[in-house]
Amino acid sequence: MRSSLLPLLLLASALAVACDGRPSPTNVPATPSAAGDTRDGKGAALAGDPRRRPGYVVDSVLPTDEALHRFRAGLPDAPASFRHAAPSRATLVRRFADAVTRADTAALRALAIDRGEFAYLVYPESPYTRPPYRQAPGIVWMMLQQGSASGLRRLLRDRAERGAWRALSHGCDAEPVTEGSNRLWRNCRLQVVRAGGDTTWARLFGVIVEREGRFKFASFENDF
Repeated sequence: MRSSLLPLLLLASALAVACDGRPSPTNVPATPSAAGDTRDGKGAALAGDPRRRPGYVVDSVLPTDEALHRFRAGLPDAPASFRHAAPSRATLVRRFADAVTRADTAALRALAIDRGEFAYLVYPESPYTRPPYRQAPGIVWMMLQQGSASGLRRLLRDRAERGAWRALSHGCDAEPVTEGSNRLWRNCRLQVVRAGGDTTWARLFGVIVEREGRFKFASFENDF
């Protein structure tokens, strides 16, 4: 899902370095994404406006409460907060960079919101629960997972083919999108140095969700 929880949902490292002629690590300019990000701050912020995706269907058969009740069925518990979350955005990005270096998919998945966190903490406070962006939680979660899975595959394939890289700094939009208790940091980019010495800014993950001072990724959609 590309940079926004609202219409997508649902959805790196603090070694700051100076770089001439490059975006500031605290306020990187937004760039349009191929998934069709929402930039007006009113639509979904997690992944990319689902209405622009092929096969988009509005699930208006079930009331939102009933759809959410069914989506939660079978979940072991109702989390009170994000589990295994990072205490800061920089820490989350550093853990991400370390996991990519090790090609540790289990560690990477643990950095993203899980189904229970989405069902109880993220979706209920998103615009997907009401018009004009209303969408069933199962559909939003499916799109989020698909984008995350394909993003991880591309990310790890790039690492395998081009070698590991070292994270220098990261930046997101200057202000987050607020959805209830959630703050969504969009358009995040990571400054990396590759083996050959080339330095570049790249979007290597999707929206970062902050809730009560705890940080996790909404997805791993990226520019690869």
